[in-house]
Amino acid sequence: AEQFEHVVRHCWQEPEREYQYLALDLLIKHKRHYLPEQIDWFETMITDRSWWDTVDLLASHAVGSYLLSYPDKRNALLDRWLNSGHLWLQRSCLIYQLKYKEQTDADVLAQLILDLKDHPDFFIKKAIGWALREYSKINPTFVLEFVDQYDIATLSQKEALRHIKKK
Repeated sequence: AEQFEHVVRHCWQEPEREYQYLALDLLIKHKRHYLPEQIDWFETMITDRSWWDTVDLLASHAVGSYLLSYPDKRNALLDRWLNSGHLWLQRSCLIYQLKYKEQTDADVLAQLILDLKDHPDFFIKKAIGWALREYSKINPTFVLEFVDQYDIATLSQKEALRHIKKK
């Protein structure tokens, strides 16, 4: 545990992406070792060597677990990331709850989506749909009503309703 952060940081700095995947595996496996100040570290990882796949794992596993452990940090973090103008931090806001299932805060999810629904980037539109799709497994009524009530991108709608339409 005492070398956890050192090893992950070292792997993250290696030029080969396989080391970043190893760093992510270690982060996910050792989430019980997260400390309150490590969110700044996660933010740096999200903004440094940003690839959609590493960002998605960081957001949905590391950031998601972190915010369950430190819920008092959530609002300030989401506000900062949402208003950062940084694509990957904004995407992380949308997908950090992917693994939450019944613990998903639908009000927070809805507000984040509404704040970003007009964002022009594919990765934000896809994240909106993905977050809604995951939540539709728990609360399909919420997702159907949300998509019906708000004008979100066609891509976001398709992703959101993918599992609901199959039923």
